[in-house]
Amino acid sequence: MALLRLSPRLSSAKFRNIYDLSPPPTSHLTHSTLHTLAAVGAYCTTLLDALTLPSLVDLDLIFEEVIDPFPTELEVALPAFLKRNNSMLHRLSLSHMSCVNGPALVRIMALAPHLRSLTLSEGPDDSLPFNDAPIRALHPPPPPRLPLCPHLQRLQLSRVRGCPNGVCAAMLRARWGAQAHANKVASLEWVKIDLVDGVHDRDQADMKELYAEGMQGDIIYHRYDLLSRT
Repeated sequence: MALLRLSPRLSSAKFRNIYDLSPPPTSHLTHSTLHTLAAVGAYCTTLLDALTLPSLVDLDLIFEEVIDPFPTELEVALPAFLKRNNSMLHRLSLSHMSCVNGPALVRIMALAPHLRSLTLSEGPDDSLPFNDAPIRALHPPPPPRLPLCPHLQRLQLSRVRGCPNGVCAAMLRARWGAQAHANKVASLEWVKIDLVDGVHDRDQADMKELYAEGMQGDIIYHRYDLLSRT
C-alpha cells in the first residue's frame, strides 16, 4: 500500500505473492490513475478489500493456491470491489478459481456491464470444473430484459461441465454478426470454450457454420478425459 501512496500517477501495477493483510485495513486506499491491476497469490481478495480504483479498466487475478475460505471471500470481496468502483472494467481475467460455482460467477459478471474481454479459467484440480451457468447467462434474453455483458467481444471459459447439447453454440450464434445486432450486443470477435463430458454433436455442427462465417477461436470437447477438437 505504501508504494501506491508514493506513486500517485501510476497507471499499471502487478503484485505477486500476496499474503493476508494483518491486521485487515480499516479504510480503502483510493488511487485515481491506476487503470491496470494484476495480482498473483493465495490472498488476492485482501488486496481488493484494501483498494478503491475508480479508473480501473483491466483486472487480472491469479490465485496460486486453493484455500478453504477462498470461495466465500471471492464471492464477497470481488462484488464489493466492483460496486465500490462503479465498475468500468473492460477486461476481467480470473484464473485458478475452480472452487467458485457458476451462479457466483454470473453475479460477478453482472457487476461489470462494460466488459469487452472475459476469461474464467479453472485451477490445477480439473475435477472441479465450472457448471454451465455463465454460458446460459450470456445468451441474450428476450426484451424487455437486458443482456449480460452487452459489449463483450472476447470470451474464454475453461472446462465447463454439464452444458446441454447445442446450448453453447446457440449462445455464440446469438452473439455473432447480424443476430448479435438484433439482440443489441456486440459481435464476438474471438472465443475459446472447453466443454467437459456430455454429447456435443449439435455444438460441433453449428460451430462449423460459425467458423465458415468468420468467427475466430475454438470450442474444445473433453469426453471421458480424452481430448478431441473439431
